[in-house]
Amino acid sequence: MNEFADQYREIASTMPSEDERIASYNEFLLDRLENIMPRLLAEEEFDAWMVIGRENNEDPIISTLLPGSFYGASRITAFLFTKNNRFVLSPHGSQMSGYYESAWKVEDGDIFDFIGELLRDLKVKTLGVDYSDNFALADGITVSLFQSLKRKLSDEVTLVSAENIAVNWLQTRSEKEIEVYRNLDRIAHVIIRNAFSRDNITPGVTKTRDVELLLKKLAYDIGLKTWFGPDVDFQRKGVEDTRCTGLIEEGDLLHCDFGFMYNGLATDTQQVFYLKKEGYDDLKLGLGEVIRRTNEVQNILARNFREGITGNELLRVSLEDAKVKGLEAAIYSHPVGYHGHGAGPVIGLWNNQDRISGAGDLKIRNMTCFAMELNCRTRLSLWNGQNVYGFLEETVAFTDNEIDYLDGRQKELFLI
Repeated sequence: MNEFADQYREIASTMPSEDERIASYNEFLLDRLENIMPRLLAEEEFDAWMVIGRENNEDPIISTLLPGSFYGASRITAFLFTKNNRFVLSPHGSQMSGYYESAWKVEDGDIFDFIGELLRDLKVKTLGVDYSDNFALADGITVSLFQSLKRKLSDEVTLVSAENIAVNWLQTRSEKEIEVYRNLDRIAHVIIRNAFSRDNITPGVTKTRDVELLLKKLAYDIGLKTWFGPDVDFQRKGVEDTRCTGLIEEGDLLHCDFGFMYNGLATDTQQVFYLKKEGYDDLKLGLGEVIRRTNEVQNILARNFREGITGNELLRVSLEDAKVKGLEAAIYSHPVGYHGHGAGPVIGLWNNQDRISGAGDLKIRNMTCFAMELNCRTRLSLWNGQNVYGFLEETVAFTDNEIDYLDGRQKELFLI
């Protein structure tokens, strides 16, 4: 009996309607604009921040500023933030009343002429715009829009990089969003546990691709969109490849990487399952040790998380602590939020366990969320000394200097 199939059906029956989803999204947007945006602006030295983009070629931040019923920019759309005002300049700006003051409409003529007048009226001397050498998500202004602003503003206004506020707007979560994340993390766990069951996996018949498609279908059927893959693979005794794909057999150690988007928030989860081989008690013989040791790496990383530490320093001290405990660890954790690989401090890369310039130099901030992604290698006598990897990933929140496993974490090897 698959208890997670019942839990999935319960979740499906309670998913919000489209109107309810949009209303919830808009409530969170207004909360962010009124409570998070002013705090971030206060950290900056420039007078105003402008996010500007063109339809079909938008700054990625624009989608985080639009109310839920909008799907993108219209023609040229711009948002302007000062310490006292929030403006939108868009052909549909009047439809964003309550969120922004509509400062321009098509009948007002050239939008760049109007921007120049508006900035003069507001006495703006320094304007932050989204360009950055280090962070793609803070590098959204196109060359043509930048040049148009430069020509129109001449020497009256100095354009400066807004990469700091752009990154912090994207990575900072509200309390309401973290509670939504708690529910999304539960949904991710239920979908995965539902897919990895004897109802859906038959040894010698089911392929890894079948499970990938099932994960995607289970997400889509309740209104969720996967943002990659998902990916399913296995480790097998006697086979050195750690990411085998194809036909699944008894005795395989299965692994999935699964993430979806809901209402502007991305999840990212990895779990490990053992397809039990009849007549073998592999857990007693040591296979469960793979998860226990990987949990210890999670514990180390969680203990070292603190506000103000850089991603690079967090990686370094955590790897050193793991080595002292005899753990062969790799850490490659990243922020999640509006994007699966979100803005904020990167804590290692799967192919680089040393200093990461740029994103690794950013400091950990309060009220942020991460995909705690890592692995630990264990040499198992059960598998004739073969290296077996525990690949685990959990969506977590970092608040008040503590890691919050939103819906718990995998602490044992799940059996199929």
